Amino acid sequence: MRAVSARENCPRRASKRRNIVSRTQSRLTVIPSRPRRASTTSVSSTPPCTTTRNALAPFHAILDWTGLTFVIEQLSGVRISLQWGLLNSYPGLVLPLVATATGTFLYRQFYLTIPDELAEAAKMDGSGPARFWWDMLVPLSRPDMIALFTSMFVWAWNQYLWPLLVTTDPNFGIAVTELRTLIP
Repeated sequence: MRAVSARENCPRRASKRRNIVSRTQSRLTVIPSRPRRASTTSVSSTPPCTTTRNALAPFHAILDWTGLTFVIEQLSGVRISLQWGLLNSYPGLVLPLVATATGTFLYRQFYLTIPDELAEAAKMDGSGPARFWWDMLVPLSRPDMIALFTSMFVWAWNQYLWPLLVTTDPNFGIAVTELRTLIP
């Protein structure tokens, strides 16, 4: 059984490592790496997928270093793989743009303006916290929802770098990144 780190999958970093360490059940063996190939080009660019392939690689390396992944795999038979799976997917395009500091600040400021008497009146009427939030606060915050949606939609529409990093498949192209195909 061989523990494979995230760096071994990256073709650019494979040439930089000296030895690959593999852990088996009884001993630790060192496997020499392949000899380096001569590079013909002096400038090379890393494709975005290798940069964002596994953002959790440092945490996975810590788990490997402490031996927790090996112990968990031996005890339960489940291999720990810390990956988000956001590349070439619609959640990868949408989720990072949903939670914003602007929305947090806007809603915090709105909820600070709600008088305590309104919550007390709702308690006297017999509504709990969830009903108070759904029946009172959500309708009152609709203008804030519309304002936040409008500003975040324009901000997300103008994003150019994030879709380039997250999508490598042309099927997940969005309008901003696909406009470059119109230019001859």
